[in-house]
Amino acid sequence: GGCAACAPPPAAAAPPQAQPQPQKRKVPRRFRRRRNQVPEEVTGNAALQAAVAALPSNYNFEVYKTVWKAREAKARHVGLQMPEGLLMYACLLADIVRRFGGPQVEDVSIFGDVTYGACCVEDLSAEALGVDFLVHYGHSCLVPMQDTVVRVLYVFVEIAFDVSHAVASLEATFADAAGVDDALPEWLAHQRRGGAARRLELEEEEDEEDGGEGAGEEGAAATAATGPGIKVAVMGTVQFASAIAETATRLREAGRLGRVPLREVVVPQALPLSPGETLGCTSASLDAGTELVVFLADGRFHLEATMISNPHVPALRYDPYGKDLTWEGYDHAAMKAQRREAIDRAEGATRWGVILGTLGRQGNPAILSHVRRRLRERGAAHVVILLSEIFPAKLKLFSDLDAFVQIACPRLSVDWGTYFDRPVLNPFEFEVCTGGVAWRDVYPMDFYKKGSGKWTNYAHPTRQLGLE
Repeated sequence: GGCAACAPPPAAAAPPQAQPQPQKRKVPRRFRRRRNQVPEEVTGNAALQAAVAALPSNYNFEVYKTVWKAREAKARHVGLQMPEGLLMYACLLADIVRRFGGPQVEDVSIFGDVTYGACCVEDLSAEALGVDFLVHYGHSCLVPMQDTVVRVLYVFVEIAFDVSHAVASLEATFADAAGVDDALPEWLAHQRRGGAARRLELEEEEDEEDGGEGAGEEGAAATAATGPGIKVAVMGTVQFASAIAETATRLREAGRLGRVPLREVVVPQALPLSPGETLGCTSASLDAGTELVVFLADGRFHLEATMISNPHVPALRYDPYGKDLTWEGYDHAAMKAQRREAIDRAEGATRWGVILGTLGRQGNPAILSHVRRRLRERGAAHVVILLSEIFPAKLKLFSDLDAFVQIACPRLSVDWGTYFDRPVLNPFEFEVCTGGVAWRDVYPMDFYKKGSGKWTNYAHPTRQLGLE
């Protein structure tokens, strides 16, 4: 698979012609990209096939494509980077690339540092080590290939599993339910009632501020009739991209979950991510008519991004490894109270530490420039701190600073902000603190989503450091 971040730019329009020209037949994209297909000399190599057979059959490491791209790039020094869960296969993959990547391959290096996501792609370290072709496993291409300093191949490592069991588990969950609310466990129903009451209070406060003109668009959409059946969104991590699509197709074909009819089944997309793909810091926003999220992932971290940005939608998570289907909840009130308290404490700060994450490409220099510009406008003293990982004990050493803004991982502030002795804001919270944007009742999870605010990566034309 591929992602929209690496799609080529549209071709420039042709200049007007003095005389009408015959229309050229448009060649389908799949034929125009034929040169990217792996040739038979690679896929038909018996020795390579035997080596690939040593890898788990349900993990798609795209070995044939990797070998072909290494040859095509005339790579001399290949680097392999992957999350810790895949490191057990690193030596075998290195041997395969060294043996079949072409006679020009002189060395293969494995990057052993922690890799939390595609934001940690180590192209800068690769360049420093003389690597001219880097293979990044397990994540999609958040940092587009045209922005990396060495050639990078992103391998999603899609994992196949028995989708029929996931669908059967969903059907069993709704076997005796007339709707989503009937299927909710009591603890989650109670949590959601509390959240709904708080949202109603906020809507009433907004109505009073607007002169009692009624609910806004979001409130109106939430109370509008949605027709018979429920709308379900199917999402997950990029490793299960194919399974997400297959699950959605099977649900559409079935037309119901147990006794509950399905009005619509969607696979939402937050560009430039792949359809259904969710990151720990970026999720698609679901409309008010969506009544259920089905999330395919082996952990909660990525799902939490969806729950944070879509508090109105209950979520079921299917773990493809344990074959477990569980209802998941999130304490929105506690999280938002903690983050508002941190923002309020930081408003009086006069000495700031601006942390640029150096773990791969976590830190965006363009966002750094934006943050520094805002601090200069406020007359606030600040210092830039480069850190690969951010720990409470480390920040305690900077005793002269009043507050921090970290341009690394937005979830670090959300999930672990209470462990620090001073406010550690992420770029969105910094914008709220400095008056650049108003606080939002629905906390945004859009760090790598196109078309979002100045605190996000794609709001800036480049990832370069500004000089102003």
